[in-house]
Amino acid sequence: SLMIELLAAFRYAAKLIRDQNGVVAFEWPRRCTYWKRPDIIHMIHELDLTPAHFDGCGFGLRSINKNKDHMFIKKPWTVYTNCETLRAELDKHVCPGVSKLHVHDQCRGSNAKGSERYTDTMCSCIHRCFRSHYKC
Repeated sequence: SLMIELLAAFRYAAKLIRDQNGVVAFEWPRRCTYWKRPDIIHMIHELDLTPAHFDGCGFGLRSINKNKDHMFIKKPWTVYTNCETLRAELDKHVCPGVSKLHVHDQCRGSNAKGSERYTDTMCSCIHRCFRSHYKC
């Protein structure tokens, strides 16, 4: 299948990158069943990756539904990485808990499609971590 081919290409590239002290990061939604696949588990161990668990709402992910743009989308994510700076920083961005100022909308329909994209805040965080890793 296409996923198997893509995974093989990723593993090959990730080994080369890791061997040159580069950053490897692999992301899926936290509850994705693929995390339990033996080939994925083997890859994580082979590349010596550790998990970061964070939530979209911790990075400002918001609903795109009409009249609900004040609401957040929790969207739990996991990234396995060999970059301790990235792992530690992502782990800081978990849901602060529901409150009057932090209410969730459901991650379904147009919100699910919209949640496939990273927020600007998340991208900035990831780039900061990469710059720190490479001392740019």
